[in-house]
Amino acid sequence: MKQLEKNLFMIALPLPQSPMREIICYLIRGQHRHLLVDTAFNLDECEQSLMRQLDEIGVKIEDTDIFITHRHIDHCGLIGRLKREQNTIYASATDKEAIDAGQTNAHHVRIAAFLAYTGIPEQYRLAPESHVATTLNSDRLVDITPLSGGAKLSVGDFNFEVIEVPGHSPGHLALWEPEKKYLFSGDHILEDISPNITAWDLTVNYLELYTESLKKVREMPVCKLFPAHRATPTDINGRIDQLIQHHHDRSEAIIQNLKAADRPMTAYDIALLLEWNVRTPLLQNQRQPRSSTCTESLPHLQLQLWFACMETLAHLQNLRFKSKVQCEEQGAVLYFSV
Repeated sequence: MKQLEKNLFMIALPLPQSPMREIICYLIRGQHRHLLVDTAFNLDECEQSLMRQLDEIGVKIEDTDIFITHRHIDHCGLIGRLKREQNTIYASATDKEAIDAGQTNAHHVRIAAFLAYTGIPEQYRLAPESHVATTLNSDRLVDITPLSGGAKLSVGDFNFEVIEVPGHSPGHLALWEPEKKYLFSGDHILEDISPNITAWDLTVNYLELYTESLKKVREMPVCKLFPAHRATPTDINGRIDQLIQHHHDRSEAIIQNLKAADRPMTAYDIALLLEWNVRTPLLQNQRQPRSSTCTESLPHLQLQLWFACMETLAHLQNLRFKSKVQCEEQGAVLYFSV
């Protein structure tokens, strides 16, 4: 736990089994009620760490409302353990629906369908019941109060406005403090990694949503960003420009690979040809021969392939919306060509 200023605390929680290692949550202390921004996985280790740090700050969980920036399990997995009759949990209506659906088999069906769309070979497909969204999810359905852009939340000296920044998740929210010019941004802008963009369905251009959300923040007079992972960007607009350029370059690389191909390609085919900052052998530079070692850590491989292929699919979806590629479905697999 680290006190950043009066009544504002940074709480780092462990993320076992994740390459992210930890999530940075924020506690805003008020006179009678407090606000926690995000949680962690549904694990004893995460809960114990949080409770210990809240005790150090001198606040009780029943007096602490919880603002979930988005649906991902490293941000909302603990809510089942933290919900009390006296506290309120907030999220966007869109992501609340997805969080609630995580308590049913609906997300299993969805995961399986999108794995098929990408063309990942059967031996590398992640079983829905093995996805972290299942294994580290809240163990019960809890009441979530939906918020939308423009909603106000006041805690102590902080008067927040809710900002909608969809892209990394369809209902991603941020908290904007206009007087202090602080933005609690979740995973919307990260310093040394690019937030994963997923094609959550085939009817929405999520990459375009993300780009527009970045531009929206760029127009805001943000003087300090409070992200959920790793280092804090100091040049906020510079980092936004880098993220926009990164996705532009990736889209161009996808088009060039499709032009060079002698056949339509799946998202999996294309993902193997792109550069990824991961250690998974299948996603390494293709000039290096692949070997059987790629199956040594199969669950990790499957999850990283999930992220890579779903982001590739989001790029292909963006290009399809812009009429730069065409798509054909064959046996529940999507094939793309220029």
